[in-house]
Amino acid sequence: MGELREAALSGRGGTDHARAVSDAYDALVEAHVSGCLSRWSKGRGRGRVALMAVGGYGRRQLSPGSDLDLVLLAERPESPAVRDLAEAMLYPLWDAKITVGHSVHDVDGLIAEAKSDLRTRTMLLDLRFLAGERGLAEALRERSAALRGERELATFIDALADELRERHERFGATVYLLEPDVKLGRGGLRDLDIIRWALRARVRADDFGGALGSGALSQPEHDALEAAREFHLRLRAALHARAGRKSDRVTFDAQEECAQALGFFDPAEAAVDLPRAVAFSAERLMSEFYRHARGVASMLPHVLARCRPSRPPDHPRRPQPLAEGVTRFDGAACLASADGLQRDPVLALRLIETALMHDLPVAASSRASIASASSDPAWCARLRGSRESGRCFLRLLDRSHRAASRADGASVSGTPDNARSVLADLHDLGLVLALIPEFAAVTARVQHDVYHVYTVDVHSVAAVDRLHALRRGELGPDFALASRLMASIDRREVLLLATLLHDVGKSHGRAHSKVGAEMAPAIAARLGLDAEDAATVAWLVLEHLTLYHLATRRDLADPSTLAQVTALVGDAWRLQALFLLTVADLSTTSPTAMTAWKARLLDELYNRAAEALQGEGHSAGRHREGLVARVLDLAGDVAPGVARWVRAMPTRYLQASAPGEVLRHALALHDVAPGEPRLRLQSMGNSSGAGLYEVLVHAPDRPGLLSDLTALLFAHRLDIQRAEIHSVGTDVVDVFVVRHPDPTSRELVGLEARLGQQLHAVVEGRLDAESVVSVMRGGGGLSRPEPSVEARVSLHNDVSDDATVIEVFGRDRPGFLHTVARAHHRLGLEIRVAKVNTEGRRATDVFYVTTAEGAKVPPGRYDEVRAALLQAVEAT
Repeated sequence: MGELREAALSGRGGTDHARAVSDAYDALVEAHVSGCLSRWSKGRGRGRVALMAVGGYGRRQLSPGSDLDLVLLAERPESPAVRDLAEAMLYPLWDAKITVGHSVHDVDGLIAEAKSDLRTRTMLLDLRFLAGERGLAEALRERSAALRGERELATFIDALADELRERHERFGATVYLLEPDVKLGRGGLRDLDIIRWALRARVRADDFGGALGSGALSQPEHDALEAAREFHLRLRAALHARAGRKSDRVTFDAQEECAQALGFFDPAEAAVDLPRAVAFSAERLMSEFYRHARGVASMLPHVLARCRPSRPPDHPRRPQPLAEGVTRFDGAACLASADGLQRDPVLALRLIETALMHDLPVAASSRASIASASSDPAWCARLRGSRESGRCFLRLLDRSHRAASRADGASVSGTPDNARSVLADLHDLGLVLALIPEFAAVTARVQHDVYHVYTVDVHSVAAVDRLHALRRGELGPDFALASRLMASIDRREVLLLATLLHDVGKSHGRAHSKVGAEMAPAIAARLGLDAEDAATVAWLVLEHLTLYHLATRRDLADPSTLAQVTALVGDAWRLQALFLLTVADLSTTSPTAMTAWKARLLDELYNRAAEALQGEGHSAGRHREGLVARVLDLAGDVAPGVARWVRAMPTRYLQASAPGEVLRHALALHDVAPGEPRLRLQSMGNSSGAGLYEVLVHAPDRPGLLSDLTALLFAHRLDIQRAEIHSVGTDVVDVFVVRHPDPTSRELVGLEARLGQQLHAVVEGRLDAESVVSVMRGGGGLSRPEPSVEARVSLHNDVSDDATVIEVFGRDRPGFLHTVARAHHRLGLEIRVAKVNTEGRRATDVFYVTTAEGAKVPPGRYDEVRAALLQAVEAT
């Protein structure tokens, strides 16, 4: 068995390896049970027994850490002698540290149980004789054949479909989980088992190859299923071998190790940049996994539909014509003839468009025909060569109403938020790739981090669907401005196509926006857009990250930021389109990517730029008064000090904070004296288990203050998720959003008072904040392995008129901001503005800094500053 584990670790898993593992266990089981069965056969009146392998063991599909599932078939299963025999056979296996699942049955009991229990029914399909009386095993096989009638088969296929839905709900309805389960996840080994069981029950096929020629499985489908099984078994064998036990979840650390075992690691890349080479190898591994899982998940409903017996209608029905080449039959839209797609490839799109018009699903047989046709390169070329295909695709892309175009389960290309997506359905059927072959390079492409939850293609589809949801008004409470703009914007097809293509260049390295912009014009022209619209699509793809970066990494109160936006967009339509693309992109990157803070910054930047484009850019004062008025309108009749406090706050603070937050802060700090330290801590909704808190600080400003404040938070296990630093005269008002690892911890009781006391002591010079860290933090705990994050520092003297902008990127961790702020202080740099943000596990912190003399950092110090900050970022 040791050699088999080594083979798995060197990537030589797969079907042959799984059979070799099974054969090794066969020999082990036979050695342990042969003596018991020999003694049993010499007894009288005990009845016949047979030992059977079931489950993965029965299928000869074992990985190094798999359990052994055994059934002892006996004519008298209830007798004490049979129970003693079972224990005598199993104890040596248990003593050998082998995990064995077993049960004892007779033939009648198993057959009766199989009629109502899916697990037993599938067990009968996987039975493999190991030892004992072969005649008893054959009797069971003959009896189980009676369960394959038309009525029983229909019940069995329905039960398989039910199990499929229930399991996907437990293990993830999408193929594209960050850490999927190779056995039980969607598109994994159990889904392959479902296909195999259905084929075996329907056409008596022992394996995929036996179903060829039956009409239930085509040659391309057979080849894809065999390739998927081979890859999944190789991956599972490596997972088990590296863990030394059963382990089916492809965790981040397992992805990196298994990528090397399965040959996805490139030594040439490693010689240039080892961390990136490791990440790239994991991305290639997971892209291959998703590609196979996607194929299995796409084929599964088609195979089940073919295996399900047809049910003749009570009253014969005739097809009803709906459009050219399209009919309605049995409640679904269908192809009117079997050869229609070959004569007219555009019929595939026309069928879906007609189904949407009549609110009908597309028949499973017609869906299978489209999927088969779209796998033929010659057919796809003919489809692209038709002018009608581009126009039809753009109409479908603009289809905002939800689809009823499938009746066989959830879309493979969809996400939980875009069920019944028209575009996801087109991608499932292969029509997006047929029309845009450039999209193939990003299909199933994954990024090895915890921020990008979906593959590039699924994210792109979800972004288009997010625009449709905005247009339908479904997201008004969270995205009021974006919903209003999407409902009224014209030239929607330009925006929608740019959104679909915004990441199409990601297969070509870092500069994906530039690469995608170079690819976009040809794609847009092929689909029928004119030269001007095609150029606009390319511009949107090129700039799709710019607005987000400006909103979250630049000072919105700095006039140069607004000037950069207006110069970039040039007109109101481009501003609207770029804003909507930004919202759609960010809000579908992951469930937590679009925070309320980011949404406010984007809205604020859009509103300021829109005013400037309308010739109102000079009205910064009126804009500020509008921000103040919204807060005071909400405040009503409050203390005069509240209004004074709000009016004294800097514009950038009013832009970054919701009116309710400003009012809450004003009520907490309106009576604070200049130079007086004060701290308030408030929960931000821990009922969800997030453990988020807001820490509001007022203190006299001085060099190194941010380093001291972050030290106090770090000492109390408060991990900073976001921070806004604001100067108000000689004081600061800082807002931190922090997370505590345990919202139920007793540490939180009285924490506000303790932090307030420590703040006073630090401000008065009675306490060294660094000493608090060393006393209270002690040693660090173990962290869960996750993908590495590249550390990077950049300095810019051309962004702000009076400060150097420093961007710091690195792996976020408790104390990250404290370490970086302390490094700034030691460099003699004063932080005037800080915008602290996290993207998954990546910290993206931006600082507007000056020297102690109030000047920008001279270029001659760039290397010194960059080296010191990188050392802080990479510190453990």
